[in-house]
Amino acid sequence: MPFNNNGGWYPNRNQNRRYGNRQAYYPSAYPQVPAKRSGCKEKQGKNGKSVIFGWRLSNRQFMTFVATQNNGEHAFAKGGAIIKNKKGQEYSRYTAKLVNKTIGSVATVSCLFNHTTGKLYFPDLDLVANPAKNYWGRASMNKRQ
Repeated sequence: MPFNNNGGWYPNRNQNRRYGNRQAYYPSAYPQVPAKRSGCKEKQGKNGKSVIFGWRLSNRQFMTFVATQNNGEHAFAKGGAIIKNKKGQEYSRYTAKLVNKTIGSVATVSCLFNHTTGKLYFPDLDLVANPAKNYWGRASMNKRQ
């Protein structure tokens, strides 16, 4: 053992702390950020209508969607009336093309866009897309089983 500044033939205590303990170089104050598993954006299409698109990775399935507003009187309820819920929030109908890139299936589904919250709801699939938060996933936690 080398002679140290403490006046004896004892190892310096700081040597083990600096080189043997990796916590000094990689403290736990910098945790790893989990990988992003979904995303959603909204853009204006060529014809001026909004186009919402997104992706999602769940259960080893990679899914994407592109949703556009329906044309004319099909955008709202029958007769052209605006769709409203009990809270008075307005909705319009969108049509989305879902693509499962893992297995190669394509489906067309109907969905509703809430103008108040800016969210796109897929009622048949129990999914919601929120372009403001860049999220596409489960609509409610209590229905998950």
